[in-house]
Amino acid sequence: MLLGVVLHGAFSLTLLPWPVHDETAAPRLDLVFFWIHSFRMPLFFLLSGYFSVLLWQRRGTGGLLRQRALRILAPFAIAVFTVLPLTGFAATWAAQHSSEVGGAGPTPLHLAAGQDDAATCRALLDAGAAVDAGDDRDATPLHWAAFFGRADAGIALLDAGADPDARDADGRTPVDALRSSFDDGERQLCAYLAGLLGLEFEIGTVPAGRKRIAAHLGMNAGAVDDPGTVAATPRRGGSQLAHLWFLWFLVLLHLGFAPLLSCAGRWRAGLPSRFASPAGLLLLLPATAALLVRMSEGVGRPVFGPETSSHWWPDAVMLAFYALFFGYGGVLRLADPDTRRVTKGWPAWLLIGLLAFPTALHATFEASGTDRTLGGGAAFLQALTCWGFVLGLIGLFQRTASRPRPWVRLVSDSSYWVYLMHLPLVFVLQALARDIDARAPWKLTLICVGTVGPLFACYVLLVRPTPIGWLLNGRTEARSGPAV
Repeated sequence: MLLGVVLHGAFSLTLLPWPVHDETAAPRLDLVFFWIHSFRMPLFFLLSGYFSVLLWQRRGTGGLLRQRALRILAPFAIAVFTVLPLTGFAATWAAQHSSEVGGAGPTPLHLAAGQDDAATCRALLDAGAAVDAGDDRDATPLHWAAFFGRADAGIALLDAGADPDARDADGRTPVDALRSSFDDGERQLCAYLAGLLGLEFEIGTVPAGRKRIAAHLGMNAGAVDDPGTVAATPRRGGSQLAHLWFLWFLVLLHLGFAPLLSCAGRWRAGLPSRFASPAGLLLLLPATAALLVRMSEGVGRPVFGPETSSHWWPDAVMLAFYALFFGYGGVLRLADPDTRRVTKGWPAWLLIGLLAFPTALHATFEASGTDRTLGGGAAFLQALTCWGFVLGLIGLFQRTASRPRPWVRLVSDSSYWVYLMHLPLVFVLQALARDIDARAPWKLTLICVGTVGPLFACYVLLVRPTPIGWLLNGRTEARSGPAV
């Protein structure tokens, strides 16, 4: 959970798309992002499956579902109506602040175009706003209007002289966005970016909006995808789950796996030992690689590590990917309760992960050339990286940090609260850090410490002794043993 703060904190200092982009971005921080991303959520879901079966062994299926409803479903439902609106507001404020202080970033005209607020677009233009101002990726407001299908704003920008052939940092023009195939991968990207920026609209209306802008330009209507091809998937851009998607996945996985647990008692005696040995990965590695390839096909480009699906109706391939780790964690609890058999060679697993990581990066982004999807070799190297770090880190911490320590337990308990609440604060600190004359690593340290420190203090002083703390982690005096 705490690594998620580092991952999101680094976004503004990398070349990856984000509402805030810092001019001191360091490409090397991309490596930090990809390293954390390669194993963090697979490891989280594996441990969740492991401890879910442990709970089932102690309390039965009904007890497991009641506990997960209290610890996962209830905090998730509350956060949807509190944390998510705050996150959208913070992302919008951070993007606006970034443009107002004179650095690269979306201008108010970009944001008005993204909201399809034609009246505000005209008012900003009348006040002297540059119609073709570029954001951190040199995308103009018309790029935004074309990509999100914001017809009223796009037409207002064109009437004000916006250049439909202006090129962004990737060489794409607004016309290219209008002609782009609105497939499932682009729908996911559109919804994800809209969720980060707090844009409210129906995803299914994007092709129709693009057609209106294309018609205003005199383009052939046939060059734009028929809106009927996506009419059956009307998802609101601004109502995505952002960083809370994993809680929704956990709810769905527990509902799906609960019926299987009734058979687990009979399976346990027959579970072969190879499930708890490195030989079991002979099946898991190719399955992991195959799912990574399918994810890449869904977005139409090579990707490193698993994608995330922030929709209420999750992507089936992504859900299957995390179900693979969740299920293996449950099987591991039954076949190897203390996990020492499967992690016996943890130094070797860590070495495998460390060696496979740079090779997988090269195979994904350099060796792929003009390929639009992930190759099988690159996917296998990514799977090897993932499983190497997952098993290696479990073994490392089991051997070095298994002795109970009160301060470790406190940090562990606080991490749930910190992660739920961190993203709005991260956006604000990223925007403020842009004004500081410092190198990227120092800014990342400031963002992480400035996020975790206040939220940790808030947890200890204001949350832990209250019903919110009981909801997240249970009453302190009633708990003993490992957190589940």
